Amino acid sequence: MPLRAIGPWRRLQPPERAAFKMVSLSFPFLNLRKLLMTTTLKIDFVSDIACPWCAVGLSSLEKALERLQGEVKAELHFQPFELNPHMPPGGQDLGEHLTEKYGSTPEQQAQIRQTIAARGAEVGFEFHPGGRGRVYNTFEAHRLLHWAEGQGEGQQHALK
Repeated sequence: MPLRAIGPWRRLQPPERAAFKMVSLSFPFLNLRKLLMTTTLKIDFVSDIACPWCAVGLSSLEKALERLQGEVKAELHFQPFELNPHMPPGGQDLGEHLTEKYGSTPEQQAQIRQTIAARGAEVGFEFHPGGRGRVYNTFEAHRLLHWAEGQGEGQQHALK
């Protein structure tokens, strides 16, 4: 016999519904929603500062956290991930790099830029139409972010 749930709990799958129901029945005085609302989340955001999809993901995360304001407190920590750790100091032409790395054509690259820009706009992140013409090694930028984390709350986030 399937379990029935009312309200927001209907999205839970049967085992989770049963666990929630069991806890609710065992501790009727416990307000689980309030308990969940006071939860602090430590979020490790692993990204490269030069990755456009990472920028879209961060904006999406920020929007989600705004919607949960007052319900969830989040401690956001940025962790480095270099997309191109062997990139030479002078960088490389963006189109040339994408063709070498992914085998994409200029037409495919233009379509991908449009897709990224559209998704960015959906979450309030604006990409500059001209974009950038080169890809660089981001090791030093990640070192700066690491330093900023020790400078106080929000300093690392401000640089992202």
